Amino acid sequence: MLTEKNKNTIKRVVLVGIFLIIFMAIGTIMLKYEVEGEKNKPFNLTKISLVSTVTGIHKDNADQYWNLDLIQNNDLYLNFEKNNINLNDALIKRISLENIDVIKQPKIGDVKFYKTSNNISNIYENKEENSIVDKIEYTGETQSNLEDLKIGNQGGIVGIRCSIQNLGEYASNNTEIRVDGSLLKGKNITTEELNMELSFDIILELTTGIKYKAKAKIDLPCGNIVEEGICKKEITDLKNIVFKRF
Repeated sequence: MLTEKNKNTIKRVVLVGIFLIIFMAIGTIMLKYEVEGEKNKPFNLTKISLVSTVTGIHKDNADQYWNLDLIQNNDLYLNFEKNNINLNDALIKRISLENIDVIKQPKIGDVKFYKTSNNISNIYENKEENSIVDKIEYTGETQSNLEDLKIGNQGGIVGIRCSIQNLGEYASNNTEIRVDGSLLKGKNITTEELNMELSFDIILELTTGIKYKAKAKIDLPCGNIVEEGICKKEITDLKNIVFKRF
């Protein structure tokens, strides 16, 4: 027959076991959340489109017909869509890209970031008034408007340009040239020298006050810009960009 002391010991063991099971379950849930994040947000990031190009700024009073300061541009477009499974009536209040940083620098050139311009015919212009340091913000409106940094409150697109400048001069007296990545060959610049890794936080804020945050890392340029001239890529596998509440 069990003594009162033995009964109390068994009760304590059972109680400790129950607590351990609860803590393990909570730990498993927390670990899963850290890995997978929010699974049923009102809005999802569905695609990141990349466009990599090379252009040049013509220098006045040059001796040659063409005298260009070469620039390699990378334009990023992030597409957000409403989650039709989630019946929450929340709208997008704001989407911002913050803590923009180059965690792997290109071997040549200097990196700068730009917001969209007000020029409808040229969505990005590498002008000082369009430059940003480490943050860009789009506010939710009834209609999207990249030029005015507006995103549709039921989904839309936000963008940013990452530009590698000071790549040298391209000079030529030929009246016709291809203004694309092939210009880099004349300077013996390779795609490998331009390779970089961009990092930024994506902040999604809803009209309900709920905020979600995810870290994104993107390799640029999106292809062999020197050989292809212009490169385009769509990233739809976004499982590494995990949104969590904060």
